[in-house]
Amino acid sequence: MQPIHGTRLVKTRLRCGRRRLTSLIAVSLFLTVASVFVSLELLGLKSEPIRSAPLASTPDAGTVPQPDRAPLELLNSFLDCLTARINVDRHTGTEHPIPDDDASIPYMVMPVTVEEKLMASLICNLTVHIHRIVYVQNGAVPSMTAFLCAVVAALPFTQRVRVMRKPGNFGYATALNLAARDFLTLPFDEAPFFLMANNDVLLPGGMMKKALPLFFNASRAGRSMLDKMEAEVATEPNEYTPPQFRDVPLRSTDGRHVLVTSRLLPDRIRYQPLQQRRAAFAGFYGDLYPDVQDQTALWAVTRLALEVAGFFDENCYPAYFEDTDLKRRLRLLGFQELRVPGWEQTPLLHIGGGSRSGVGELFAPQFAKEANAFLQGSSAIINRVYWRPYVLMKYGPVEPNDLAVMVEPNKEDGTPLDAFVINERRRCVIEQLEQRLIDTFVADPLTPVSVIWDIIRGAEWGDGKPIQSRINGAVYYRNRSTLRLLADCAAVAGGLAVPRRASSASVAR
Repeated sequence: MQPIHGTRLVKTRLRCGRRRLTSLIAVSLFLTVASVFVSLELLGLKSEPIRSAPLASTPDAGTVPQPDRAPLELLNSFLDCLTARINVDRHTGTEHPIPDDDASIPYMVMPVTVEEKLMASLICNLTVHIHRIVYVQNGAVPSMTAFLCAVVAALPFTQRVRVMRKPGNFGYATALNLAARDFLTLPFDEAPFFLMANNDVLLPGGMMKKALPLFFNASRAGRSMLDKMEAEVATEPNEYTPPQFRDVPLRSTDGRHVLVTSRLLPDRIRYQPLQQRRAAFAGFYGDLYPDVQDQTALWAVTRLALEVAGFFDENCYPAYFEDTDLKRRLRLLGFQELRVPGWEQTPLLHIGGGSRSGVGELFAPQFAKEANAFLQGSSAIINRVYWRPYVLMKYGPVEPNDLAVMVEPNKEDGTPLDAFVINERRRCVIEQLEQRLIDTFVADPLTPVSVIWDIIRGAEWGDGKPIQSRINGAVYYRNRSTLRLLADCAAVAGGLAVPRRASSASVAR
């Protein structure tokens, strides 16, 4: 989930999410996962780490949870695996070169909220080098802030890991988009594909080593097409641009406006009939998977696909369907998926909801209380399935996850498939509702369900308008002769605004 203050990200020299309620089932699941870790050596499934980097603006000392002995053990284990993956020596402060070959990950992003334990397990489950890793902290939970700040403090000499964050829980799609914008600033050779992962996944040994050369080949095949698209977009508006979009063009990639579009899908292709458009990128790969599953707990998107299909739809807020929506758009443009065979008996394992296990238990009780309150509040929001009414309005009455049905999005307002317009009111109401629920659970973890329902209903119908309302994007995206800027939630929601804790947005560099 995500705040809508995406208007100003402050970049600093530091590098200082999304899950549900803690439950007995989740705890038992974690114990099961622990046994899986022990079994990996017996199965010959090697571990593969990632890496970490310095953080940005350090929080006040009094506001950061102080780890006890247990988190220090976890931190050291995490750092050992992390430094192996980014090929640095934290004891001497030395960066060693990473081989410039097809056996390392060029760029990897992982949104995080409360899953410190799983961050360590995934880092130590990987076995390949990573040139750049980005953690996007979603939710500003103090225990995660403390963990990331400790990582930053241990690695002040390297820029191979970054942490991005903003106030509040700004949503999974926004978390991915923050990193995607950074990714797209890099030269093609340094960033041919964009790899994303949840922390609650396990990979068999050798999976990434086998997949990466195929990922590189699939991605490099689109390089010349990118050059053509860039040259064509530079001529717009042109004869292919609809009249209603000529005075204020539909092109916005900086994250500061309600309009979000791809950088390089030309109008010539945007407005083609569906069947003709599906031939535009036929023969090119879009989404990449390290095994035979189309599992988006760990997957990648080629540079060409991201440049023309656009960003993750932030109206899928706070979480879910943002991945399926992008896959739909890839199919509408004719992109193929790549799945790597050979892992039918030992596929990638996604431990759904694994981030809820042992939340905050490594920290002082007051910080564990905040972490669990975050899970309770965010789970209540996720269980309202706010994404579904939006998706049904975007694509019509089709089964949202049925990718075999080719349906044009946004038929009502004519917004092209690579574009979405953020419904500020809807986003802000959900965001502030979640924060109110979190604050309620911090005050009383045993708040009765009836009280929670009253809070939810009050927010959903607070001004007499349903929370699912959708805007006409083709009209709303402009403010007279300019693109409409994203507004602060307090300005959007007015009297419904929930006071938010003072916090500054930051990106660690």
